[in-house]
Amino acid sequence: MQLALSCVPPTFNIAATSAAYAQMAGLLSGFAFTALVMLLKPTRSRRRRPEDQLPVALFAAFVALLLSTLTYSLLAGEDVVGARARTATEELVDGLPFGLAFIMLLHGLTFLLDSGGAGRALVRAVHVITVLVLPALTMLYLVNAVPDMESARAQLAGGCPSTSMYTFGLILTALTIAVLGAMLVARSRWPRFRDWTPRRPDAAPFLVLVVCIASAVCAGFLASRSPNFLFPSAGLATFLELAWLLLTGIGTVLIASWPPPKAPDPPTGRIGRHRSRTRAASTAN
Repeated sequence: MQLALSCVPPTFNIAATSAAYAQMAGLLSGFAFTALVMLLKPTRSRRRRPEDQLPVALFAAFVALLLSTLTYSLLAGEDVVGARARTATEELVDGLPFGLAFIMLLHGLTFLLDSGGAGRALVRAVHVITVLVLPALTMLYLVNAVPDMESARAQLAGGCPSTSMYTFGLILTALTIAVLGAMLVARSRWPRFRDWTPRRPDAAPFLVLVVCIASAVCAGFLASRSPNFLFPSAGLATFLELAWLLLTGIGTVLIASWPPPKAPDPPTGRIGRHRSRTRAASTAN
């Protein structure tokens, strides 16, 4: 994205790039749907297992990627020159569900690697990317759209764009890295934080679903607005603050819910197998 920090008009065509974003999101949504279908198989046990978070994460990733395909397809049809202000606004709104989709996709991949017996170092690396790197990149991705909005605002007002909002966004990005990094260190080193787990570890995927649906509705609303439609400066600051709270909160929940509690080992011996069969028969009845 063009960081239009001067009076030079931006030369980057976000509408053309959005077509590639839409294709990539559609391709990844197909992979997420395939993995979700492969996981949906009957099971005899009705007990809730830690692996039950995996289908929820994949479903959230699938829906987020599908909605990102829709929103970026709308942006790809924009006239960057004739509707510069509206295009810059859509660029900011569409970036949030796109980043959240990747967070959920790698969150599901973390569960897949862990349940598949992958190396501990690999699982740990994917987890760190999910809860620290991707939220920070998503925040930076949103911040990089701010200069385009400020450039469009300056063009409408007949002046040069301000850089204060872009600096504010960079500060929020640094805070994202600091807060989530501190949570990761505290989770791994301090027993008090290591033993804390959220009541609903699957709250993050459901929150992602709500935000992505709201973003898709907002993108459809923006597509029918005036070509000069633009977020006010106060609304832009509020959007960045809410995005920071959302990304930091989701990252915190994912950090606190990992590693998931291990399922109890199956009973061994003749007495243990007899109790297991008796419990399964009573459950079926």
